[in-house]
Amino acid sequence: MSAQNFSATRIAGGCGAEIDGVDLSRPLEAETVAAIRAAILEHQVIFFRDQQAMDDAALERFTQYFGAFGIEPRPEFTCRFTWSPGALAMWDNRCVQHLALNDYDGFRRELHRTTVRGARPRGFDSGPLRRAAE
Repeated sequence: MSAQNFSATRIAGGCGAEIDGVDLSRPLEAETVAAIRAAILEHQVIFFRDQQAMDDAALERFTQYFGAFGIEPRPEFTCRFTWSPGALAMWDNRCVQHLALNDYDGFRRELHRTTVRGARPRGFDSGPLRRAAE
């Protein structure tokens, strides 16, 4: 699938785009992968519709265009928090992957999700993430 068929249309809200012109069931050209990568960096969330032909092999192939398949935590991006009564943890879901370990046997976890107002997220290079129009 050629990148010339690719389009990313911003959807309502502060982030997100719908991708069109890409058949994820087939191998992608490098330029299409680069366009998808640019779209995820620009919009933070992307959606692909009408991908019914994808089987497990196609899904794994698509995933591997963007990194190793599965969770491979790297020590420099790991934080281990030891819970205690009254503890509270917060993290930024825009740039952190949460993996809860089941090490609280016999205790109840209570989770609440909220959105914090503030500055826009920053990229790995510490520069602000920007939309194409900025």
